[in-house]
Amino acid sequence: MHSITEYQQAEAKLKLLRALFDNSSDAIEVLDPVTLRFLDINATGCRTLGYTREELLSMSIYDIDTAYSAAPQKVLAQLRESGHALFETIHRRKDGSTFPVEINVISVELDRPYLLAITRDITERKALEAAQQDVARRLQRITDFSVLLSSANEAIAQMENEADLLRTLCELATQHAHLRLAWIGQPDDEGWFQTLAAAGAALGYLSGIHISTSAELPEGQGPAGQSWRDQKPVYIFSISQNSHMLPWAQRAETFGMKAGAALPIFRGGKRWAVLVVYHGEENIFDADLQKILTDLAQDIGYGLDRLDILRKEREVNAFNEALLNTQSSGIGVVRFPERILERVNARMLKMLGASSPGELIGQQARAIYPDAATYARVSAVEQTALSEGNGTLRDVPHRRRDGEIVWMDISIQRLDGTDGAQRTLGTYVDVTERHRLMDELARQSLSDTLTGLPNRRALDAEMGKAIARSDRQERLLAVGFLDLDAFKPINDIYGHDAGDDLLKEMARRLQDAMRRMDTIARLGGDEFVLLLEGLRSMDALEQVLARLQAAITQPLHIKGEIVRIQASMGLTIYPFDDGDADLLLRHADQAMYAAKARPGREDGSWVQIYHPDIGNVSMDDEILRRDFLRALASGAV
Repeated sequence: MHSITEYQQAEAKLKLLRALFDNSSDAIEVLDPVTLRFLDINATGCRTLGYTREELLSMSIYDIDTAYSAAPQKVLAQLRESGHALFETIHRRKDGSTFPVEINVISVELDRPYLLAITRDITERKALEAAQQDVARRLQRITDFSVLLSSANEAIAQMENEADLLRTLCELATQHAHLRLAWIGQPDDEGWFQTLAAAGAALGYLSGIHISTSAELPEGQGPAGQSWRDQKPVYIFSISQNSHMLPWAQRAETFGMKAGAALPIFRGGKRWAVLVVYHGEENIFDADLQKILTDLAQDIGYGLDRLDILRKEREVNAFNEALLNTQSSGIGVVRFPERILERVNARMLKMLGASSPGELIGQQARAIYPDAATYARVSAVEQTALSEGNGTLRDVPHRRRDGEIVWMDISIQRLDGTDGAQRTLGTYVDVTERHRLMDELARQSLSDTLTGLPNRRALDAEMGKAIARSDRQERLLAVGFLDLDAFKPINDIYGHDAGDDLLKEMARRLQDAMRRMDTIARLGGDEFVLLLEGLRSMDALEQVLARLQAAITQPLHIKGEIVRIQASMGLTIYPFDDGDADLLLRHADQAMYAAKARPGREDGSWVQIYHPDIGNVSMDDEILRRDFLRALASGAV
């Protein structure tokens, strides 16, 4: 017979579980595994869905998630295999509105089988992912247009035929910037635009089209006519919504064109033609792209001016001709074999932070590069240019006079003179901003935006490396899943800003408490993953865990009040938990939930360790310690 004390303890445990159930920040649902009907649901779930508990107990999962009808078999198969399934879907509230959720389903056996579904509203996460995708798309567009500008400058610097130059520039515009159409038009004596060059998938748009410079005609109201008259760029952010585009709106829609721009091209200081581009997305031309297109139109004018200069000065020495090829790029002449800087233009001086030509001319070219490897890389392309006539390099670091590093694309040509010396001429384009944007995009893709810790993507990459190091070094690797207890009340009581500050402070504390070789990543919300590497004894693991617990339980000051936080953590130890990265994380996650279910924290039960044979155990479990030492002694790793 059970004593009264045992019944009282059991009743206390049930009350505790019910309190956790009712006060969870996530919706928790108990489902019949066959019919998927609700057997129980906590208050969070009722509030989120907008139903009363009594209403939901008469419903099934199909009543709130029509998309779920295709999922049960897959989910049930996962549950049979591992006892756990994690997936995303869409839920519908009582008022008909929908929201994205992440569902963590666990199969449990009590008096009979049940499904325990922990459902989390991931609306904010999805919005953040969408925002990050928008940023990534914007940065990619800036990169594409920057590459266009660099490629256009290369073409301008090298080509000597006007028709070929204009056609190549249009082709580069559609190729690099993904434009539907790029064309250059010039008005005839009667004011009707004639096409000088064009490229793109929507070339058919120009067939039989009539565009005028006259403001009195409907055909003159479009961007080309306006740009010609006003001698400034004109942007059409939405062709379908712009009244001036009525004569061409239907035609543009047929060819998949949503937005357009026209920019004047000046030759010899006078308006000469217009560059017109069309894109397949509305509202594409933001300030960054407008700046790049303006530079492109200017560079076309510089290129045409260069051709004019070349035609007028064929008999002038090769140096003067090449030096004037463009004013938008830096120019430097290097004499061989000494590799001395012999000439530089004003743009090159500005790019390298020099106040006068004397600071650079006569110096070894090595002085403008930050290291020997870069110098050797440029030297190799210069040798190619001397033998074959030209060569190009992208993303080359250069050292300014003040020590700052700038990045440039270089187009190098052999410069043939009459004195017998070998020379090269480099056309330098500053791409520092492009380089910075790409570095920032790479950093953002691997970092948690709130705490700065590695995110899930970075963790996935690091776990494989950590497992490989464990095998190679014959040391144990502990994978930990850490979740803060009762974090939701912090947000509810003090506000989300306070919750964010708490997460940032907790991330800093955890990072400080870990060893240099260890890794901590944030998965989202108040969930963190820890990789504890190179373990040789249980003492080493206990020391790290003690520092982590001390860091977590230190009091926090929130809006003038002292708050204490606790956490639950699950661990699994590779290789006697011999799984892949996903399986290790699942086992650590299971152990974390086991830790959450244990009452109290004084006996160290804030941590549970997954053992492949006996399940989740505490640090002081004799079987765990025996197997830990046996794995190290046998060199099982």
